[in-house]
Amino acid sequence: MIEVIKPGLETSIQELPGRLGFWAQGFPPSGPVDEWSFRLANLLVGNDRDAAALECQFLGPSLRFNADGFIAIAGAPMGAAIDGVPIRMWVTVPVKTGQILTMGAATTGARTYVAFAGGIDTPPVLGSRSTFHMAGVGGIDGFALKAGQTIPLASANGSAGHLRVPEEARPAIGESSAALVECMPGPNDDWLDEAAIDMFFASEWSVQARSNRTGIRLSGPTFTFAEKALNKLPEHGQDASNIVDHGYPLGAVNLAGQTPIILINDGPSAGGFINPFTIPRAAFWKLAHLRPNTVVRFRKVDLAEANAMRRELDRRCRIETLLGDFNPPELADPTPKRGKMPSALATPPPSAFRTQSPKMSLGDIQDVLAKNYGIRGAVTLLTSERDLTAHVVAAHGGREFVFKVANSSEDPAVVDLQNKALDHVASMSCDVPVPEVIRSLDGASQITLHIDGNRHVARTLSYLQGVPVHMTQSTSKQRKALGASLAGLSLALADFTHPAAGHGILWDLKNTAKLEEHTQSISDAAKRKLVEKTMCRFRDHVKVIEPSLRHQVVHNDFNPHNVLVDQSEHDRVSGILDFGDVVDTPVIYDVAVACSYQVTSSGHPLSLATELLSAYHAVNPLLDEEIDILFDLINTRNAMTVTITEWRSKLYPENSAYILRNNPRASLALQQYATISERDARSAFRNACGIQ
Repeated sequence: MIEVIKPGLETSIQELPGRLGFWAQGFPPSGPVDEWSFRLANLLVGNDRDAAALECQFLGPSLRFNADGFIAIAGAPMGAAIDGVPIRMWVTVPVKTGQILTMGAATTGARTYVAFAGGIDTPPVLGSRSTFHMAGVGGIDGFALKAGQTIPLASANGSAGHLRVPEEARPAIGESSAALVECMPGPNDDWLDEAAIDMFFASEWSVQARSNRTGIRLSGPTFTFAEKALNKLPEHGQDASNIVDHGYPLGAVNLAGQTPIILINDGPSAGGFINPFTIPRAAFWKLAHLRPNTVVRFRKVDLAEANAMRRELDRRCRIETLLGDFNPPELADPTPKRGKMPSALATPPPSAFRTQSPKMSLGDIQDVLAKNYGIRGAVTLLTSERDLTAHVVAAHGGREFVFKVANSSEDPAVVDLQNKALDHVASMSCDVPVPEVIRSLDGASQITLHIDGNRHVARTLSYLQGVPVHMTQSTSKQRKALGASLAGLSLALADFTHPAAGHGILWDLKNTAKLEEHTQSISDAAKRKLVEKTMCRFRDHVKVIEPSLRHQVVHNDFNPHNVLVDQSEHDRVSGILDFGDVVDTPVIYDVAVACSYQVTSSGHPLSLATELLSAYHAVNPLLDEEIDILFDLINTRNAMTVTITEWRSKLYPENSAYILRNNPRASLALQQYATISERDARSAFRNACGIQ
């Protein structure tokens, strides 16, 4: 419990994704305006990134801690101190019973977020703890904090450790006197004339003092209107900005007469004014830090760029973003230090790539299976890099299962993503063999276990029969079967969506840049140079067009260890395993992953990959622009494999044989591809797809 000594200026409890599904009844989503800072604060204390925390507006609170724990402060600087001694922002801070946190006025920006290990545990109202004070729901008694209240906390999931957010991963709050905010035209931009639209994006706007969590009012030039706004039916209203009542999107630039109002988290759901522009949700963090009289300019973006912004923001708000804190005393110098980011090899942060896989005895696994699934039988541990995986044979009936316990750093939402993807494929009634998600006795797709003080998500899947492809003789017919199977899986997932689909993992080609610092782990200088050259080419020639590529949820790890073929017919795929890397990414990136494993020590280096590609294209046709970057993508995936495996093998030498199993293949492919011109590779891939 935490005691509120001074509440600050409208300090409120917020969580993500907010109060969804009740806007038609007048309840907006609410939630934090600056999701970026909010999520990073939660990650710093070991919480789910969307857990309930405090949003402090302009002036922070004073709080007394009634138990030991961890906190983190992110967002606008408010001169935070514990017992009068300044503390740093963007780091994990331990607190002791009886200590008092004080916060002052924001020196730049407007909103600060305080997260507590375990998360705030007030009762949800209409599905959310977020405060919507205009209706008196959520938070504590429905309103902002008041002196004398106590804030309940949930139990923490073990020690948060000492973490920090590197400066390059933080939002740039108050670094400029003017804000540049991304903005999309629509939905009612056709009510303005072209001159007004051009004027909006070319002009400077000033934030009015009458702005809050409902809307941000702007002052600026005068709008002119299109003919449809000037000569309209009476039911639309008299003013040119009036329209018959309609729904308002979140982020709408609502034009009330000549006053544009950006509708944010607590804004109305409908009304009678036009919305000629909309701010993407991924740009809300900029809106969160607008102060009265701040100058704002708008940059025009389209839907594709807005979606790319959202994916990038989601990528930044991951546990992989954090580093071990190299100055972890309770109270530390609040002055930010600039300099080279320390190597993660020196002090590895706790992510799935930097933490050991969970440990359980066979007896413990059997107890969990019996209690939660009613399954009793023999258990055998399987080799796994990040998770605990076991093969289970039921004592009655002999049915076989796979029991998986996720790494402690794995977000439960990501495990749910994997389960839902499997369920979705199964529901498509297509000929794509994937494991079945086995429900627990109470109908859950996943359960929570506590092992050595850490929380883990566990689940049980059906066991698919077959022989792993890497244990068979590769044939042309088999490679074509692999390509067709991957294409079938991609088609089955084409319309699948999930809130966690944009999560960030290092094995996603989108995140190649995050691996560049780890190339120093590659001992062979010539190989390291080749890897760095490959990553540089990806950055300069592929990354720049990434937002324009087709995106969807894909498997992202279609390698010979994850695909089974029939025991007697090695050219027939009988199972697609391990959805642990499933992610929303460009479709062609998934194809590149599969092709990267098609390496031969004799013959043309591209001969195997072109057969797989040809079969994929026949089932799920690729676009010309996708095929033309495939060579760079395959090269980059092999560079990633070399980098990650050599880095990981140095972190965990006792598991190096398993970690390095794909390193020789990737190294050979890099050497072979270095002898092929980009033009020849593009021609080979186009010919394989029947494109001239």
